[in-house]
Amino acid sequence: MQAGFTVSRTIHQPAARNRLRRLMKEAYRLNRRILFESGNQTTGTIRLVFMCTPGAEGHSKRLTYESVERPIVTLLTEVHRQLS
Repeated sequence: MQAGFTVSRTIHQPAARNRLRRLMKEAYRLNRRILFESGNQTTGTIRLVFMCTPGAEGHSKRLTYESVERPIVTLLTEVHRQLS
C-alpha cells in the first residue's frame, strides 16, 4: 500500500502547509488498519493520495489533530467499504 499527501499552495505559509501534511500523515499512520478490518485481503496494490482542500486555509493556525483525523477516518472507511 502506498499513500501520498499534498497540501495546496493556496495556503501561503510553508509552515502551515507542512503542519497540515504532518497531521494528515499521522492520522493515516494511526488509522490505516481500518482498510484491513474484518480480514479484508485485497489483491494488488492500493495507492491513496490525500489532498488538503483550500477551505482549510483560514483555519490552518488553529487546526487540530482531531479536525484532520475525522475526514481521514471517513475516507479510509469508505475505501474499505468499496473494497469489500
